Amino acid sequence: MKRISSRRAKACAITAAVEEEVRRRDKGACIFCKNTVNVTSRAHVVPRSDNGLGIVENVITACTDFTEIKCHTKLDNGTREERKAMYDYARNYLREHYPNLDEINVRYSKYGN
Repeated sequence: MKRISSRRAKACAITAAVEEEVRRRDKGACIFCKNTVNVTSRAHVVPRSDNGLGIVENVITACTDFTEIKCHTKLDNGTREERKAMYDYARNYLREHYPNLDEINVRYSKYGN
């Protein structure tokens, strides 16, 4: 992992340990299409641009392939309707695993939550 300078950047980064735990939770498959090829667990549900933390309660596994449109690409760059549907699905998926999930707790706050 490259050196990260700010506290916010460190908090929002996904560590190897988090990535491994998310991959295990999601059984190594994309949560959207269940694909097990070209999957990455580097998809934030609350995006980093919105201070989303790099913790298991905010990270999902999504397939990616730069030669064609895949779920992670749609999640980041799809139409407004596609993105809303996928983010709603991802939030519900995480709530199944973490019933007390509160989106405030997965956002970086300079002064703590």
